[in-house]
Amino acid sequence: YLTLNTGPQHYFGPVSYEKTRLSPKFLNRYLPFEPGEVYSPPKILLLQNKLSTSDYFSKVNVKPLVEENSQQVPVQVELEDAKPNQYLFG
Repeated sequence: YLTLNTGPQHYFGPVSYEKTRLSPKFLNRYLPFEPGEVYSPPKILLLQNKLSTSDYFSKVNVKPLVEENSQQVPVQVELEDAKPNQYLFG
């Protein structure tokens, strides 16, 4: 028999957005999780991918702020807005 002690489970905490003009209400549409949901690193990568592939930002950095003494994992999202006048031809 194998017994694993993984420690306490972590949960997503609040999400904060920095360096962007877009509203948090709009940006929350990209979240693949809800605050209070069980923490999952692949969902952090999915959020970064969703924001990166949108045409709204030139830089995206998603940081989970994992602390040893807390089960909540706040998520800090640093964004750099893309140039407002960008044209695509197809």
